[in-house]
Amino acid sequence: MKIAPPIVSKAINASFGKYDHLRKARGRFMRQMVGRFYNKSSSRRNDREDRLASPINMLHTAVTTLVPNLVANEPRAKVSTDILIYEDYAEMLGLATNNLIKRIKLKVSLRKAIYDAIFLAGFIKTGLASGDELLTMDGTDFEIGQPYADRVDPDDIVLDPWAREWEAQTFIGNRYRANLDDLEATGLYDMDLLRKLPKSDDASTTAARYASKLSGGDPSREFGEVQEFIDLCDVYFPREKIVVTLPYYDGGKADQFLRVADYIGPNTGPYHMLGFTPVSDNLLPVAPVHIWYDLHMMGNKIARKLAKQAERLKNVLAYEGDAQEDAEAIAEADDGEAVRVSDINKIKEVKFGGAGTEAYQWMQWTKTAFAEQANSMDLLSGTGTDVPTLGQSEMLQANTSVRMGDMQGLVYAFTEEVEHDLGFFLHTDPLIELPLIKRVMGVKTQVVYTPEMRQGDFFDFTFKVEPFSMARPDPNMAVRRKIEFATSVIPAAAQAAMLLGPGFRVGPFLKDIAKDVQMDGLEEWLDDPSIQQWIMQKVQMAMMMGDPGKAGGMQNGVPPPSFNPQQPVPTATGPTGGVTPETESNMAQQESSGDSQGARQPSVKQLAQGY
Repeated sequence: MKIAPPIVSKAINASFGKYDHLRKARGRFMRQMVGRFYNKSSSRRNDREDRLASPINMLHTAVTTLVPNLVANEPRAKVSTDILIYEDYAEMLGLATNNLIKRIKLKVSLRKAIYDAIFLAGFIKTGLASGDELLTMDGTDFEIGQPYADRVDPDDIVLDPWAREWEAQTFIGNRYRANLDDLEATGLYDMDLLRKLPKSDDASTTAARYASKLSGGDPSREFGEVQEFIDLCDVYFPREKIVVTLPYYDGGKADQFLRVADYIGPNTGPYHMLGFTPVSDNLLPVAPVHIWYDLHMMGNKIARKLAKQAERLKNVLAYEGDAQEDAEAIAEADDGEAVRVSDINKIKEVKFGGAGTEAYQWMQWTKTAFAEQANSMDLLSGTGTDVPTLGQSEMLQANTSVRMGDMQGLVYAFTEEVEHDLGFFLHTDPLIELPLIKRVMGVKTQVVYTPEMRQGDFFDFTFKVEPFSMARPDPNMAVRRKIEFATSVIPAAAQAAMLLGPGFRVGPFLKDIAKDVQMDGLEEWLDDPSIQQWIMQKVQMAMMMGDPGKAGGMQNGVPPPSFNPQQPVPTATGPTGGVTPETESNMAQQESSGDSQGARQPSVKQLAQGY
């Protein structure tokens, strides 16, 4: 592909044209999700369904159930390396990345990207802000020189229309609104040329922005914007490693690039996509809403019909012609009052209308079918109460865990790609000075991340999301975990250390478990050298006082295991409080079922056994 302004403009228009039907469908799905009060009414016949009531808005329920189960907190990066001498620096790079994640509020961008992935696909763009003071992109300000990870609206993404796989794209980019004053402050553009471009409120620049039109028309058409904005496109070419900026207007062709810059960033490029169901030989995935939409529409049609039938329900008092006085007397009588009538058989209460049982059953069927399609959302949200048997409940819970686990795995992989990019910009920043807090033996220490401490090549380091770091925090769960940790895991580790001797390092073992279950502050209240010293003293005392060959004595220098059912026996059941594997399995099922209505986080016992 020849990188010339007219050809690139043509490719951008081809991209918007190819995926226009998917963008339109996304707009339709979102109109159903937000409901008729948010969506401005349209006179077009095709929008009639969008103006009708949605008594059971299953799309809204599914979205608001799934997103908190996928991202509810800022992710935490764990940086590792296979080169031993780089381990200390890997820890510092992880601390710096987590500090940056909080500063740029990555959780907000991730949640928006997941919403987009449910309706089409989620996109995030990473980069390094450049200029004098601030860079504003679609309403978000970034400090100059600060790495950013910003969500790109699916209506604005520019994809290679000829590519079949994400990695096979010859170009990728995005359209965005830019403030003219901010562009002038960067000193990177010809402002005389920029001021001649169509403004962002022009019809030629707002085409194919279906989602932004949900809440109504564009007021700037009548009154104009307070500040001047224009629409630009950034396009990244992976092979040439350059990024070009050019103006965007529907169907137009740019005569020249506004800016051409070398790409400085990870080899994976600045754009990342989140999709839940890939389609072979196609760039975009199948969105979950594509599967849910028909059931949502069917359920609401039936619900509206039931509502009309219920409104027509009425009971009337029918009587024969000569029983008018008796009927009036009955109608005027109070409840429980005695009334004299000539012939009760000439008066009868008659019921008209009413919701049909069969229609109600069909509505219930659509709700059940929708919940099954949407990862058993009734179980995820804690509203499922009609499971007939324990066995069926366990099967549904297991199926939900598998499907949710797959979605969580995709979100974690997507997040790791973004963290990888943020870490790259930190690692390669020649001027960075980032104050951090590092814990050393439970004591907070002030350190500063600087270029001088950099070690190795960036590709020597691997970025992973710490398990459960994005899960919704639950204070009750945190308290329960600490109690279980103190009463079950620590005693089990102590007995394991007594059995295995100095070869078992109890301190790192407990720290790893605490990190896996997101138990912060362990080093402040657990002094592992003291525990290790205390264990060795107990072992020495047992060796001095024991009599080999007798109960309570040592066998070859190793104390016998305790058979007290109230104490954990690591050699028998692991750190589980001495319960049998069958009982532990039942307890895990109960805890998993209970957690599905809350934070959906496993307990310390489950994680200690390899949950």
